[in-house]
Amino acid sequence: MLTTIGRGLLDQSKRDLGVAYLEQAMDYVGEGQDGLKARYLTQIASALRAEAQELARRDDSADSKNKIKTLSVRAAEASLALSRLDKLDLFRSADAMEAAAGDLNLAGETDRMIEVLQSYVERFSVEQVESGRARAYLKLARAYQAKAKFRDAIDAYEHVILEFPRQPEALDSMVPRAACYLRLGGEDAARGEALLIEIVDDRGAEPVFTPSAQEYRDALVLLGEHYVLPIIDEVGDKDHAAEEARLVKGVTRLENTLALYPSDESVPRLRFFLAEAYRRSSEAIVAGAATVDAGARREVERRLRRAYENYSFVKDKFARMDAGELTALQKTYLRASYLYLGDCLFDLNETERAVEAYREAAWRYENEPAAVAAMMQVVNCYYRMGRAVDAKAALARMNWLLKKIPDDAFAAVSAMSPKSYWQDMVTRLERAELN
Repeated sequence: MLTTIGRGLLDQSKRDLGVAYLEQAMDYVGEGQDGLKARYLTQIASALRAEAQELARRDDSADSKNKIKTLSVRAAEASLALSRLDKLDLFRSADAMEAAAGDLNLAGETDRMIEVLQSYVERFSVEQVESGRARAYLKLARAYQAKAKFRDAIDAYEHVILEFPRQPEALDSMVPRAACYLRLGGEDAARGEALLIEIVDDRGAEPVFTPSAQEYRDALVLLGEHYVLPIIDEVGDKDHAAEEARLVKGVTRLENTLALYPSDESVPRLRFFLAEAYRRSSEAIVAGAATVDAGARREVERRLRRAYENYSFVKDKFARMDAGELTALQKTYLRASYLYLGDCLFDLNETERAVEAYREAAWRYENEPAAVAAMMQVVNCYYRMGRAVDAKAALARMNWLLKKIPDDAFAAVSAMSPKSYWQDMVTRLERAELN
């Protein structure tokens, strides 16, 4: 009776109540009746999983997320109980463990999912469940990567690549494995770079990936970012020649990416990195040379203009969007583009246009520290042009901005000097004006 009621409720999509009846019914199953237990556990796990997945599709509130987690964990526990039944055949047992791992993933229980997947690959051999073992190792690798356990992730990815070279999971493992090596830095990063180059520069008769493959696109993007991002974040003394050479590599890879995938959703981000590579490589040329000859000056100008073009693209793209639609990173790219447009024009000696660019940045970010940095550059522009009166007026504007922007706003911006630094600078410049 309990079973009939429970199954009827499940057919009506009243899953919570149906599962409760089936769980009561299972209490009456005796020892040695693994076949009957398996049927109950399968139905219970399936119902709980379906309820969690349906809730995840229609509602992302905090209460729903908590319920999804509870349902998914219960589904996983039912599947694990199913996998441990003595008389269950090997394939159903493997499927149950794989399903449990998926439920724990939906629940956000990454550590428990890793335990289940590790048990899976230890319990079932490649001869028993080849494709399932490949999937389990791939999921295990991704879980380790998400936890920033890059060595463990690399080991799991390499299991897939070496044990299952003809399986799709092996191809899915190649770029993430390289990404893990990059995250480790040092010699490991060099290994990751070499793996990415093997993918994008494959000149064999039958390349592993063609440019139409997502893996090829991912490898090319990752390689371009690898050459540019560390230099963006770098502080302290630099080897300007090495920096310039690395950035040129980044330019090449990013230009190739944009040429191959002009409509990709990542284009604005890649255009920002490309602008950074052009601008910073132009700076490296100047910083690394005792004297800059005519040819080098022309190259510096060319790179600055390419940087300007790409910053303009990013600014125009994101400035048209509502601020609420932008991610935190997109807001960062937009703010930096406003300021670096002025820097490019300043370095090109187009000082009047630089003033316009910096003033636009100061206007847009009037309540943020970026406005103070922009007005400081306006002051510098006017000094360069010998317009002391305008410089004094810009300094007064800068001082007004400092008074209205709170101290903690400066502390909240990475690599931004504290408010006191800017106040001292205003004081020094005002005294210089008086003298």
